[in-house]
Amino acid sequence: MSFRAVQQGTVAEAEEYEEVEYEDDEEYDEEDDEEVDEDEEEEEDFDGQIEEGGAASPAQTRAWGGIQNLPEPTQRSFLELLQQLKKNNKRELTVLLLGKSMMGKSSTANSLFNETVAQVTSFQQDTARPQAIKRSAHGFELTVIDTPGLLDSDCVNTSALKSIAHMLSDTPVDVVLYLDRLDFYRVERTDQEIMSAITNTLGPKIWRNTIIGLSHGKAVAPRGSTQEICD
Repeated sequence: MSFRAVQQGTVAEAEEYEEVEYEDDEEYDEEDDEEVDEDEEEEEDFDGQIEEGGAASPAQTRAWGGIQNLPEPTQRSFLELLQQLKKNNKRELTVLLLGKSMMGKSSTANSLFNETVAQVTSFQQDTARPQAIKRSAHGFELTVIDTPGLLDSDCVNTSALKSIAHMLSDTPVDVVLYLDRLDFYRVERTDQEIMSAITNTLGPKIWRNTIIGLSHGKAVAPRGSTQEICD
């Protein structure tokens, strides 16, 4: 901006104004540069935190330490199974545990991994929501999904089934293990209702890869009692 075209009497004032305006702009630019430098430093610090701490990277699956403590024949059989799966380009397996409360779902998860991945105590309430537990070994990943009990008092726990269905919407399942107690030798009306609810909520295809697992096999029947297997 030129102030030379201004009347002679105001040239000095214009020049003075021009000088002041330039100083203000210079000071403003310096402040801008400082703000930009601070922003760049913050970005560098944030990038450094991501690189060092890995806060922005996805969580890595924990190593499956329990597999090394399995009996040697079991380890050998398991590794042979892993090799067969790898030949079929299968490097991960997901197992879904289903059943009523106190059927041994969490205990089964601990047994499968051969380590404590779920807390189990007497009279413990089931997990409130489905939990995916992952472990990796020899380039293979095993996921076990522990789920809430499917019976709430004498009614089907529909909220639990809905939460399971929501989780399975983006998690394909390879094997379903439905657990019941061996010492519960009668099929109750609620058992039939649970089966129907599973079919209606998760779809009839859920039964194609389902295995029935019986827990509490060491339970001893009371003396003098007789057990009859009912159809």
